[in-house]
Amino acid sequence: MKGISLFNFTINLIILGACSLPVFAQMQSERYPTDAEIKRLIVEFRRDIPRFRASSDLGGDYLKHPRLKQLFEQVKLFERAWSQVDPAIAPFLGTWNAGAPDWSIYPSTTRGRVCVIFNQPSRGGAPSNSYFSLGSISNGILRIKGESFNGESYRIFIREGDYLGVMSVINNLPGISAYVWRSPLTNFIQPSTTDPQNSSRILQQFKAAGCTASLPNQR
Repeated sequence: MKGISLFNFTINLIILGACSLPVFAQMQSERYPTDAEIKRLIVEFRRDIPRFRASSDLGGDYLKHPRLKQLFEQVKLFERAWSQVDPAIAPFLGTWNAGAPDWSIYPSTTRGRVCVIFNQPSRGGAPSNSYFSLGSISNGILRIKGESFNGESYRIFIREGDYLGVMSVINNLPGISAYVWRSPLTNFIQPSTTDPQNSSRILQQFKAAGCTASLPNQR
């Protein structure tokens, strides 16, 4: 795959997002939300978007900074290019942040499928947590099942405007976390110094699945 060598788990990004329920992004989700739960969470997420936009942390103020606006434009160009060949996956592509954790969603060589890397950097003595998942999109909803640090973890993603909603179920309680800042995907990876074995495994999974950070005509 042209242009794929490594992905930077620990890239220092300017984080402007915050989660509506951040704990859900960091823990194992034991099942997918039911259809009824998904509908309810989507309604709640849409209801909260005006509040996000009005917030200095969650709103669109980041676009006023020239450097951040330039990065955001790069993401939109990448999304637009992929929408020409795989419109289902295009809205989800990019690195989405909210505080410490982030989700990087990549296109793959298989139509309708994406590669997803979750990264929770090491903080306050706690170990880092990164894992790889394959995801599929149906009716505007992205589903993944990944091997998190403490077992299988199920997630559902939705896209609403500039916001990514990540649904999970913790202790049988459905929740949704908001990710508001997207940055361009990068080709480079800096293996984790705290868990190089896991970094190597994720890189192998990334390559084997045909994941890419390239434009469609550069594959």
